[in-house]
Amino acid sequence: MKKFAAVILITVLLCGYSTLFSQTQVHELPFERAGHFIVVKAKINNSEKSYNFIVDTGALTFIDKGLADELGLKQRGMMAKIDSLNLSEVKIKKIFCFTSFDVKQFKKFSIPINGIIGSNLLDRYKVIFDFKESIITLSDDTTSLKPADNGILMTFRSHPINSAPIVKLKAGAKVIDGMIDTGQPYPLVFPLADFTELNKLCLSDTVRSNGIMVKWPMTKPKFNYIARLDSVSFAGRIFPGLLCVFAELPPMLSMPLIGTDFLTQFKMIINYPRHQLMLLSYKANKLTENQFTTGLNVNVTNDNKIYIEGVWKNSPADKAKIKPGDIVLAFNSNKINPDNLGELQKLLNNDNVKTITLVLQNGNTRREIILTKEMLF
Repeated sequence: MKKFAAVILITVLLCGYSTLFSQTQVHELPFERAGHFIVVKAKINNSEKSYNFIVDTGALTFIDKGLADELGLKQRGMMAKIDSLNLSEVKIKKIFCFTSFDVKQFKKFSIPINGIIGSNLLDRYKVIFDFKESIITLSDDTTSLKPADNGILMTFRSHPINSAPIVKLKAGAKVIDGMIDTGQPYPLVFPLADFTELNKLCLSDTVRSNGIMVKWPMTKPKFNYIARLDSVSFAGRIFPGLLCVFAELPPMLSMPLIGTDFLTQFKMIINYPRHQLMLLSYKANKLTENQFTTGLNVNVTNDNKIYIEGVWKNSPADKAKIKPGDIVLAFNSNKINPDNLGELQKLLNNDNVKTITLVLQNGNTRREIILTKEMLF
């Protein structure tokens, strides 16, 4: 017995007490929403000021080039080095991130966005997205996930460019790969090039846009489609009638995307080191099968004018003859500007808000329109 105890003592001394008896590190990060985006606060290199970063599982990690210059980060080409990124109580060291992303596209949400935290940074953790409690948990406990009665357990492969989780899904009878993407709003987005094939196989209630409803960097789309899938299934769990959008996607990432309108109906656990994904159903799932909408997509120009970027055909906006390029001057008696554009976005996306009054200008013509939301399908 004494000899056995001595062996244990020597093992502890050789391996180190902290290694044998280390505690799991778990860190909770509260987040807020900017439209559909998940936004967390971060400090860079122990800065006093906090900055807003989007957590996007379908993206690489970026920092705004202007902020990288302001903070004096070491840069080479399109890359910058962050010595430490403080997210609540967790400190992530030695981060190399891109500076080539144009954060101006986030102006429409009326809060400053300073960068993106992508899967190539998250992939060292087990990450839990609790959308009901607005908390992201980072844990170094990466033991294998076990099946759960209310859960969908899947294995995934990592995208070779951004480390995003890619799972198998079935659209109708077609088995395809889909990327888990917390950075896009719709339940599903398919490459525009897939529309003709899927429309023959498993789509119904198809609507085309006049102008752009959703777009990605490095693309120049002219229109989108929105439709309902007859059925989509994940690991054998079938979801009928989900909305899907067709868009031009960046060439290197052009594949189906599984977005927040679907993912937020679950507590999502991504065990990156084990390549496991678990979706745990909340009690009251409300999967998106239709849109209660004005049919508008609003954006902001480089000179801070608010304009109509796209309109779904046969929507209330289309019936009111609103066109892409119309300038928005006011909403609900409020003069509009980039600082309060986020308020209009919330009204457009709030199903409890049924009517919105807009003042629009097209050339020398100015008119006031009361839009009453309708179901798109």
